[in-house]
Amino acid sequence: MASTATLAKIAYPEMIKSGVDRKLAYGAIASVGPLAVMIPPSILMIVFAIITQQSIGKLLIGGLLPGLFAAVIYMVMVYILVKRNPAIAPSVAKPPLEERLKSLKNIWGFVILVFVIVAGLYSGFFTPTEAGSIGAFVVFVMLLFMQGFKWQIIKDSIIQTITTSSMIFLLVCSTYVFSYFITVTRIPTNLSNLLVSLPVDPIVILLAVILMYLIMGMFMDMMSAMFLTLPILFPSIIALGFDPIWFGVMLVFLVEVALVTPPFGLSLFILNGAVPGSDMKEIYRGSIPFIVADFVIIALFILFPQIITFLPSLM
Repeated sequence: MASTATLAKIAYPEMIKSGVDRKLAYGAIASVGPLAVMIPPSILMIVFAIITQQSIGKLLIGGLLPGLFAAVIYMVMVYILVKRNPAIAPSVAKPPLEERLKSLKNIWGFVILVFVIVAGLYSGFFTPTEAGSIGAFVVFVMLLFMQGFKWQIIKDSIIQTITTSSMIFLLVCSTYVFSYFITVTRIPTNLSNLLVSLPVDPIVILLAVILMYLIMGMFMDMMSAMFLTLPILFPSIIALGFDPIWFGVMLVFLVEVALVTPPFGLSLFILNGAVPGSDMKEIYRGSIPFIVADFVIIALFILFPQIITFLPSLM
């Protein structure tokens, strides 16, 4: 959710300035933001590992290749869409090589920020959540060196942060309230029991489970859904012969798809709140090509499970 809101604030204005069609920009941001849950370190992977007693390391590494694979599929889809209709993303004249090389001197702050965050994460100095605070502090220090202390900049930053964060937290709180209602009704538990008892082929049960998580992800918090359903579903999934690491990564990807699936995908509402003047109908239409790509990716994960299991199998 934070990735979607951040990209909406940073990437969307630049895409529109370059002439990219609004619907294409909406779809790209809404789909790529949730894709962050696939790339280590992923909290959902860790939650799945804790619930199912699987290897956290294998799950985190298992999400790396599928995450990059999904990104490539998105790029190919965008390339095809633009080839069919160049007007949705017109070509921009490339500046000379010398000018591009000179412009690299302006990215020193970004390089420092990435180095601090990545080094801190992989050295264990701070957690991914704490990395947000560390990153904000590093940016603040760099701002002081570059432009000096200005109350107006601080005021604008605080107002934007409060506006975006309040919008996200209100959506998340509403999701938790609805999740509690769903939990009380025992719908996820009953549905899980029904699915694992169906006298059909394993692939049919797997497809039914995928559909269930896609629908649940549109209405409730997926952490709650995982705690409710995995104790019932996971043993049956393993008994049917599916690899536990493969299923865990697939489940996390389903969470990503559910976040961008109309009409209740949370990422779509966050995008609508983060972009002033945005229209939900355009956001819905923009997300459709990416959702089609998501279903293609799911099909490829089922047909070629090695996309997910290759790296974990080397550990």
